[in-house]
Amino acid sequence: MSVQENPYFKAWDELRLRQEVFSVPLETKNETIRNTLKKTRERRETQTCKQYELKVDASHLSDQTLKHLNRLFLEAKWLYNHVLAEGRIFEADYRVETEFT
Repeated sequence: MSVQENPYFKAWDELRLRQEVFSVPLETKNETIRNTLKKTRERRETQTCKQYELKVDASHLSDQTLKHLNRLFLEAKWLYNHVLAEGRIFEADYRVETEFT
């Protein structure tokens, strides 16, 4: 089988050709990213935060799901306490600065 007949080489050539056809100048790419971020910000301005209260029947959950939910509630409690401790509720930095091992 020659190199031209090998399906892997054909696929590689097609991919290379597509990249050449769809290559976009950096300025256009940056403008696209800027416009996309602007649209995202505009969309998020109209979104409203909603809170739902629900009951979970633990007898229908697997052990793994139950542990996962318990961990989520624990971390939510930590975040809530952290935001309250900051004193600036709307300007609180909720990002984690260190990695846990």
